[in-house]
Amino acid sequence: MEGSGETFGRRSHYGLGPKGYQRSDDRLREEISDRLMAHPYIDASQVSVEVKSGEVTLEGTVEDRRTKREIEDLIEDVMGVKDTTNRLRVQAPSGRFGQSESESQSWQKSGSTEGSMNVGSSQKSGKSHSS
Repeated sequence: MEGSGETFGRRSHYGLGPKGYQRSDDRLREEISDRLMAHPYIDASQVSVEVKSGEVTLEGTVEDRRTKREIEDLIEDVMGVKDTTNRLRVQAPSGRFGQSESESQSWQKSGSTEGSMNVGSSQKSGKSHSS
């Protein structure tokens, strides 16, 4: 049964090392960096990788959201990585009102409702607010 994790009635134990074994942070960082360099569609030249106790932190900028997700997915597959904190920012395309994606997201998260409609409360009550 290929792909099921079993061969001749045995379960796969891929990724389970000896008791107490943990890959070093330097080794994890090196493997992650090698994988980023080898990926044909990821430009990691503006990305920094920090590893502490098996937890990876990414910082820097990438071209688009897809690349940001691809990098995170790539790291998820590295044996020994416990968690990933993705602080990568997406570069704002030139001519996009001078506002980066991170600035736009910060504005949205701040709860600003200027210029938006509060539809929920008036629809639930069934009351009309017109004169």
